[in-house]
Amino acid sequence: MATTNTITVSVKGVMPTTNGCAVFLGDENKSFLIYVDHPVGSAIQMSLACTRKPRPLTHDLIDNILLGLEAKLDHIVINDTKGDTYFARIVLKMSNKNRRDRCPTKRLHRLSPSSQKAHSRQPISV
Repeated sequence: MATTNTITVSVKGVMPTTNGCAVFLGDENKSFLIYVDHPVGSAIQMSLACTRKPRPLTHDLIDNILLGLEAKLDHIVINDTKGDTYFARIVLKMSNKNRRDRCPTKRLHRLSPSSQKAHSRQPISV
């Protein structure tokens, strides 16, 4: 595998356009932009502003899954582009804890609609 240099970037801003949203990414030296559709741009803006919708969006659900797994986003590497599509690897860091129920029916019970935990706002640990 060839060694490549990576640059840490952050979202500098999101600007609506007629065909979607421009997301400005960069570090202290350079910036570049990618275009996303309006719903993705709105979700990025809401995340930056720490605004929540009454119903969770896909990224909220993924965040809850990561919380339940005790995993954290380490970094994302954009490793390819084809046309206007970016392909990336998402690298997670997980704790070394391996918590598992010995009885699979306990897991099913936790996920069942009648389960008290299924109706709570707290993440379900797996």
